[in-house]
Amino acid sequence: MGHSSVVYVGGFPGSYKRRLLMQIYTAATHKERDFTSFFWGDIDLGGFNIFTHIRERVIPNLKVFNMDESTFLKYRNYAEPIDSAYRPKLSRMVGDPRYEVFQSVLEVMLKDGLRLEQEAQLL
Repeated sequence: MGHSSVVYVGGFPGSYKRRLLMQIYTAATHKERDFTSFFWGDIDLGGFNIFTHIRERVIPNLKVFNMDESTFLKYRNYAEPIDSAYRPKLSRMVGDPRYEVFQSVLEVMLKDGLRLEQEAQLL
């Protein structure tokens, strides 16, 4: 039976939190080769950027959890509108290989003009 843990980072992890994440990841992958790490965040610019930051600097095989198109559509009624300054930033992620995992949800977000906080999924 595998082990589970949850680590709350509260935004972009600074050097101490990145070091802690690296220690957890290193210990877990040393003990259990098929260890999988998941990230759950807002379905928005911040969530996508934090995921990418952690994947590029700490956990290269990091996977997303509940940040896909189907989750977005399921909780769409709780989404918030994006403004005109936000839209171009989101558009720049389309086609960027660093955000490949988010491409389908990015397209829906841009079409609908919405973003979703992860807390909406707790309702």
